Amino acid sequence: MNETTPQASLSDAARWGIRLLIGSVAMLVVVGGGMLIWVVDKAARNPDVRTERPGWLDETVGFDVSFWVPLALTIGVGGVLVFVVYATAIRRLRSGEDLYAQRLGKGVRRHGERALDTDDA
Repeated sequence: MNETTPQASLSDAARWGIRLLIGSVAMLVVVGGGMLIWVVDKAARNPDVRTERPGWLDETVGFDVSFWVPLALTIGVGGVLVFVVYATAIRRLRSGEDLYAQRLGKGVRRHGERALDTDDA
């Protein structure tokens, strides 16, 4: 019996998907890291920049929040979440899973493509 590894049995589409996701992760690391470096640099040069008081906040409540901390946290947490989603997709593709198997609906047919569910074809 000829056993193949999951990577060897992947379709061309799955291999291309993995390559694209790995490229996207690399781009995320470069761009996200550059953005964080930019924010840290600007925060060091302009530490006195503050956020504006939200309109819904009572004026009697003290409000003095740095602009840079929420911005850096948004970039950092968002980058980590995107990385986790991409890493999960890469892992699932490498294991041979069809990411569209549980998809609801049949999608759009373009250029003679078959629908995802061919039961009613």
